[in-house]
Formats: sequence, structure tokens, C-alpha cells
Amino acid sequence: MGSPGEDLSDRGYLTDAFDVLDQLYEPLVRARPDGSLAPALATSWSVTDAGRTLTFRLRDGVRFSDGTPFDAAAAAFNLNQWIGRKDYNFLGVSRYFAGMATPDPRTLVIKLNHSFYQALNEMSLARPMRFMSPSGFGPHGELVRPIGTGPYQVVSNTPSQTVLVRNDLYWGGRPSLNQLIFTVIPDSQARLNALQAGEVDLLGGKYLSPLAPEEAAALAGNSDVRVISTPSTLNLLLTFNPASTGPLADPAVRQAISLATDRDSISKSLFAGQAPPAKAIVPPNLPFTASANTTPLPFDPARARDPLHQAGYLGGGDGAGGQVRAKAGVPLRLRLALDPTLIPQTKALAEAYQAELAEVGIETDIVSLEHTAYGDTVARGDYDMRFYSTYGIPYDPAEVLSYGFTKAGGNIFAVSPELDELITRTDPAELTPAQRQAGYDQVWSSLRASQLVVPIVALPRVWAVRARVHGFELGTSDYELPLTRVTVGD
Repeated sequence: MGSPGEDLSDRGYLTDAFDVLDQLYEPLVRARPDGSLAPALATSWSVTDAGRTLTFRLRDGVRFSDGTPFDAAAAAFNLNQWIGRKDYNFLGVSRYFAGMATPDPRTLVIKLNHSFYQALNEMSLARPMRFMSPSGFGPHGELVRPIGTGPYQVVSNTPSQTVLVRNDLYWGGRPSLNQLIFTVIPDSQARLNALQAGEVDLLGGKYLSPLAPEEAAALAGNSDVRVISTPSTLNLLLTFNPASTGPLADPAVRQAISLATDRDSISKSLFAGQAPPAKAIVPPNLPFTASANTTPLPFDPARARDPLHQAGYLGGGDGAGGQVRAKAGVPLRLRLALDPTLIPQTKALAEAYQAELAEVGIETDIVSLEHTAYGDTVARGDYDMRFYSTYGIPYDPAEVLSYGFTKAGGNIFAVSPELDELITRTDPAELTPAQRQAGYDQVWSSLRASQLVVPIVALPRVWAVRARVHGFELGTSDYELPLTRVTVGD
């Protein structure tokens, strides 16, 4: 399997490839495609006190791969590594955390100080809700050895390859494969070549080895490869620096950028028509998005020049034909920071935006950075724009809104007290579905009016599998890679 990941063992998770983590660590509950929850490390649960109390009955007989029992004490140890801490306030269960109890080895109780309808769903997230053996932690809470309850365990992990072997203590039954090898192949074309040459068996996934639609199309005539594609549950966005005090703080500039975005052209030319134009911040197949997909601002570069002109951004030819606008003698120049590993089309997408914005008089400096440097740049706020994908099932829409637009969650997209209030109003568990939908409707309307982010396309889920791989099916989300029943053979 080819993956563009990196060694992140010093950050506490082993890797940032969620599909790899899914082989090692498990949650209390898992999300199903229809939004319901299935048992995992918990066999049953209840939510009482208007969503303020979560009680889990833990699965009996589960052991971590080092033999340590998974019980309420081990679960509480894991949760105490993050729950209630400010760094995790983008999660409601952390933001509203009031306490925890373990009345017996099989029972875990989480108390919240605020009614929160997403609390149970959040316990299915990819991280930090997964559980590691307490024996794998050092004296200061650092991860020393990655030990989980999942179907596989780690043999070796380097920046170039992760090797897993079957966990014979796995409670869910003996996995079919003895070994999984995740090999890092940073270049997309090199990954494709490796698949066609039979050097890897599986490519795909947002967090493992992204496969571009045109690359998948190139495999159509290969009888040794099967391509799997399903509708997206996440959107690709252009987002802005929330701390900006420059041009992007002006709604006229954000509106002009949205009007200059040719979604249809981007979909056709960069995604082979397989990533449909996005109509809102999240796709229409997620909860409470019924009215989210209002018509976005149309592609209209001529109209985009009007708000810029009215806001005082002037230039030769009024900014048309690539002339750079300026206000008070300062050129309208924006810095677009890139992580090339986000999707295979990242660089081409940036260049498309550079050309589109030039047509309305905005100059764009593209800064391409390797993954770690990109993260550091964003953390420093040393950028104006960046591409970002939403999270999909089971996160959205609640998590992307909380993380992106609320003060408690982090405000990574925009600082907007009005939007913060609207999002927070959707939290209480006692709201009826109609009331919650009405609350989300207000959120979607506010987002469209403010243009705080620019939706681009809905990213499809695309995988390519060698014919010798049998029994492979996609999980509910891009955070899961179910391989326990997969076999390999001619």
C-alpha cells in the first residue's frame, strides 16, 4: 500500500494516516453510513439528563495487543489525556466536560455541564477517541509504544514504511492477513506506477494515498486493477487567515474571490468531472444540510471587479486583464500557502486560482511547503489563503463548524461573533429535529452572506485495488480501512 504519510510517533499517534491508525486503535462506537452508531469497544450505551450524561457498557474480554486488559480504568486513563483540555475544545465533549466515573470495570460514565446533541457521535471520531494501552505511555504522558486493541500491531515504523502484523489477541476474530505493509511513496505518479507494476495492492483514501480521478481513469483498461468510487462526504474549500487585518478582512475582497472562482472549469479540467462543484461548505448528503446547498455566488469575473472598485481597490484598466489593483498605494497581493500532499491536484489548483484572481486584479504569491513546514506556517498565521477539506462522516457538519467558526473551537477559518452564536445555538440535545434544522439553516445563510470560506468542489472517494485482493470494501468514512476479512491471492 502506498502512502504519503510521515513518522509522527513523537506527536502521540504514530502517524497522521488515519487508515493506518484504524488497524491499531478502536473507539467506543463506530458510525454507520446512515448516521446511526454501531458497537465497538462498548456494547451498549445510554444518553440521559438531556444529553449531559453518557454511560457506556464496555465489551468484556478485550485486551490490548500487549495483553493489558481494556476496562473502565484503561478507558478513563486514555480520556484523561485530552478530555477537558483547552487544546481539544473544538470537541463538545471536551469543551463541556464536567467529570468522569468508573463505577465498575465494565462501566464508564462521562458527565457534561451543557446539553450537547453530538456528544455520543463524537465518541466515534478517528482521534483522540481511540484507545491505547496505558503501558505504552511514558511518565509524562508521551507515547512510547503504539499499543491498541485493533486487529493489527506494529512491528516497525520509519518515515518510509510501517509494518503491521496480526494481533492474535484481537477480540473481533482472527484477521485474514498475517501482515500489512504501508510504504511511503510521496509522488502520485510513482504510486500509480507501483500499483500497475504489482508492487502495491491498494491505493486511495484522503489520508493514505490520494488517487486523482484522471489517474483512476487511466486504470480503466487495466484488467488487473479494480477502481472503486463513491460520492463524497467532504468538500474542498479555499479558506482565509482568520487573523487577517489586511484585504481579506474586507467582505468585498472575499466576495470578489468567490465570484472569480470557476468551479465548473476546475471540476472539469483538474478533476476530470468526477469532483462536482461544491454548493456550500459541506456536501448535501450529510445531516442538517437540506438547505445548505443554496446556489453559490456564480462565476462572474466582470461582476467581481465592482465590489473591489467600490472598496477602493483601483488599478490600470480597473484591474481587468491581469492589472494588479492597489489601495492607498498598496498592491492587492495575497499569499497562498500550499501543502502539496493535500490532494494530487493541489499545485495545479493553486495555479488556476492565481490565473483567475489575476483577471480581477488580485496578485497571488504561491508558497509551496513540505508538510511540517506548512503546519508551522499556518500555526504562525503567516499566510493569507490556503486550501482545506472538510472532514466528512462522522464529523460534519457539527465539527467543521465548531472548529472553523467558534471561539471555543479555535476559529481556524474566521472570527465571527454572530456565526459563533448561531452555531452554538444548535448544540442543545433537547432541540427537536425541526428546531435544529432551523438553526443550521441560519448558519448556512450567514456563511453564504459573509463568504468567510469559498467552496470549490466535492472530493470523491476513489480507490484502486489489484485484482488479487479479495473482499475489500470501503468503510463508512475516509478514517476507516476495514481489512480484517480481506485476502490476497491469484
